[in-house]
Amino acid sequence: MKPKTTIYEYAIARSDAGPYGITVGKDGALWYTEQKGDIIGRITAKGELNSFHNSNREEITSTIP
Repeated sequence: MKPKTTIYEYAIARSDAGPYGITVGKDGALWYTEQKGDIIGRITAKGELNSFHNSNREEITSTIP
């Protein structure tokens, strides 16, 4: 018997953001980058969303190591 799985979907601020490079942090939150906004995003299991702008235009926001 397979365990029951529940999938939750949460909307991010921009529908055209192009979320990419999703990873799970030590805090259990999902971290991702938005290719069309130079933004790093964090979303918790409760759906709380935080966005951080990449102010260093010399670097491209694409993945989180």
